[in-house]
Amino acid sequence: MTRRLTLGGLLLLALLLETTVLDYFSIRKVEPDIVLLLGVFFALFNGPAKGALFGFIGGLAQDLLVGQFIGINALTKMVTCYLMGKVEQRVYKDHVLVPAGFLFLASIINEVLFYLIGRMAGLSIEWTGAFNRVILPLAIYNAVLAPLFYNLFYRSHTRGWLKKQEY
Repeated sequence: MTRRLTLGGLLLLALLLETTVLDYFSIRKVEPDIVLLLGVFFALFNGPAKGALFGFIGGLAQDLLVGQFIGINALTKMVTCYLMGKVEQRVYKDHVLVPAGFLFLASIINEVLFYLIGRMAGLSIEWTGAFNRVILPLAIYNAVLAPLFYNLFYRSHTRGWLKKQEY
């Protein structure tokens, strides 16, 4: 129960940061995606099913708060976190650069899916500009932030409030 409350609290904090404070930390109008960051970390520790669920809930919450198209973030984050969760048992989680690399890759996957779905919905998107001005800078930004948050998440997941309950 404490684990679920902690995850819910982290998700609410991420959403609050994304809709308020992170505007001041944008670089060339690109802001980090803290919900994706949490979703990828969660998926790396809990596998594809739970990662997809966390991604869906986090993405849906983003859509309801700021989205024009309800469901697009839910879908893209669900798929991205599912894919990142598929490597859960195959990846060494103790080194901080591993999740940074996965977060870089996840950011690209998430944004490409977002733009593909947007394109199917009729939005006119210029791919080169989107990749150079949004997707790649966002992936770099998220990967740079990963070490700052990963150690806290790792410690909490192995010894703290996010630790799985043994029965």
